[in-house]
Amino acid sequence: MLNDHVDLDLILRWSAAADGFDVTLIFDYPRTAQDYQEFVDKPLVLDLPRLDALRGDEQGYGNALTEMVFGEAQLRASFARSLGLAGRLPVHLRLFVDPRSDPAYQAVRWESLRDPESGNRLALSEGLRLSRYLNSSDWRQIAPHPREGDLSALIVVANPADLDDYVPAGTVLGQVDVARELAQAEAALAGMSITRLPDGAGRGPTLNAIVDALRAGTDVLYLVCHGTMHTGASELYLEDERGDTDLVAGEELVRRISEIGRLPAVAVLCSCQSAGPGDEYRAGDPEPLAGLGPQLSAAGVATVVAVQGNITMITAGKVLGKFFSELSADGLADRAMAVARGGVSDRPDWWMPVLYSRLRRGRSWYEPRFGGREHGLFSDLRTRIRQSECVPVVGSGVAAEGFMPTREALAHSWADRRQMPITPAGRGDLAKVAQYLAVDSGPDMPRTELKQYLHSYLKRRRSAQWPDLNWDAPLQELISEVGRRYRQEAGTDDLYAMLAALELPIYITTSWTNLLEDALAEADREPLTRFFDWHRRRFVEPDSRRRQNDSPTVEQPLVYHLFGALDRPDSVVLTEDDYFGWLRAWIKRVDKGADIPNCVKAALTFKPLLFLGYGLADWEFRVLFQSIKSFEGNDSLRDRGNVGVQVSPEALTIDLESAHDYLKEYFEEDRVEIYWGSCGDFLRDLHRVEVPS
Repeated sequence: MLNDHVDLDLILRWSAAADGFDVTLIFDYPRTAQDYQEFVDKPLVLDLPRLDALRGDEQGYGNALTEMVFGEAQLRASFARSLGLAGRLPVHLRLFVDPRSDPAYQAVRWESLRDPESGNRLALSEGLRLSRYLNSSDWRQIAPHPREGDLSALIVVANPADLDDYVPAGTVLGQVDVARELAQAEAALAGMSITRLPDGAGRGPTLNAIVDALRAGTDVLYLVCHGTMHTGASELYLEDERGDTDLVAGEELVRRISEIGRLPAVAVLCSCQSAGPGDEYRAGDPEPLAGLGPQLSAAGVATVVAVQGNITMITAGKVLGKFFSELSADGLADRAMAVARGGVSDRPDWWMPVLYSRLRRGRSWYEPRFGGREHGLFSDLRTRIRQSECVPVVGSGVAAEGFMPTREALAHSWADRRQMPITPAGRGDLAKVAQYLAVDSGPDMPRTELKQYLHSYLKRRRSAQWPDLNWDAPLQELISEVGRRYRQEAGTDDLYAMLAALELPIYITTSWTNLLEDALAEADREPLTRFFDWHRRRFVEPDSRRRQNDSPTVEQPLVYHLFGALDRPDSVVLTEDDYFGWLRAWIKRVDKGADIPNCVKAALTFKPLLFLGYGLADWEFRVLFQSIKSFEGNDSLRDRGNVGVQVSPEALTIDLESAHDYLKEYFEEDRVEIYWGSCGDFLRDLHRVEVPS
């Protein structure tokens, strides 16, 4: 597969000691060896008073900023080298300005930067897509939006009746032409399902009304209002219930929005031009809304378009209309903004729209499921299932969509309860947390505490619902009984029941529970359970037939446990050391016929695999996949046809574009089909597909 882009990150990290920025340039040419990093020796110190003096001269401002940023020959040469290596490919240029720096640095007109060699404006090239990339370890994680049908938008236009009573002395802000602003916004958002505030039925643009409308669910927030800067912080002139001024701090607006479960994917923050004709340009106007961009990004809004200055109606209309038209095509915000800015390159306020993004590749939403190819792919998969040419590989995430805790939740609980000195990024890693517990309290403690925790968790969550259940029963018996009652209530929506309904002879699982076997038994199928004995201890099998069976059938399917079971504590793979030990044992014995049935080897070597209930960063998935690749002659999956991989976007710690590339790299084959959605969504879709006889 040919590369279709390169990534170029210009990272400015704040250094209080230098009163400036440490500069790093990272060039990433995907799937090649041309990547490199350049650490600039000398800190970047900006002359803010000089830039402020040039705010009325866009060209002079851009030249001065370019001189400051690329003044060091080291950075200038590396930047030129990067563009040369990119050739004709588009460059995703992400500018990271450390949010720990003074807010004045966020207000710098970075969009005015020029190419230090050619003098061309960087933000106007479709081939070089500039966005301000923002991220921080303590910011809210982005939850991508699925795009199904028309996008939805909320337009808010505030025009307080008593605005003049609140405007600071010397500031002139005319009345907002609400009808004109609404019309322009609707034109920009053409094709979307639109909600308006004011709505013409008495509901105005109050803070509570905005939050209520967003809580109902929307993809785009489009806010038009006046604002002011007060002691370095933005304040917005919204309306109260009477239509008078409600001066709302930007931080308060962001706080209220951040409390919503589903944030908009895109926010547009626009200072309207209402004090003069539509083609008037005033470079010295305050820039209250641009400062909200980083705050909304921190709250979890993936893409923010903010206007730095009082943009003219003509420029705003052209830029935003073209931006959303292009964005609707593929969701790539940086590409859409490059096209939009290019359309107003001849206007004096072309630089005012600022794009803030939390996404590495800039896609603001994703196509759920298989991106519109569901019928063909699911039909093909169902046909493979009918021919027994598919093997489900079932992870712990399947149980977690029911009544069991996720491994991430278990890790966080242990880390918090024991106050483990583990970084925030590692506190959801169960193998890491269990490893710390093993070192701190002994090698047997993680398995002992795991059983205690799960027992307590189930009792705490379900005892009020089923007070007659024997909560002192052994853990596997307890899980089986809770699972049975849960399946009775869920019916055909239970994920294990849906798996049991697939007419397949082999199921491979990394789960520690017996829920899959229980569901198969309830479906009048007699499951045969076997384990990989990575400790070289022979498990006691129920009877000789199960010990010897190597030809499972649909009526008597084999459930093969790779990572142990709760009622055999020594078999449970839990800590980092366990995973390493397991992998060593697997590789040592995989081609010797020891403990691994031939039918399992054949399934993992030659049949298409259907992964269900895994996260990309899980040890559970990573070790599993390496074990599959370890079979002799099994260097890749390229000869098996499509391999279905189900990934929940909400669980990603990287954006969808990066995750897609990651999976392709991981599987070493472009034919991997990725389902974007939950495991439950996947199984429900799979069962809904009609397959011709």
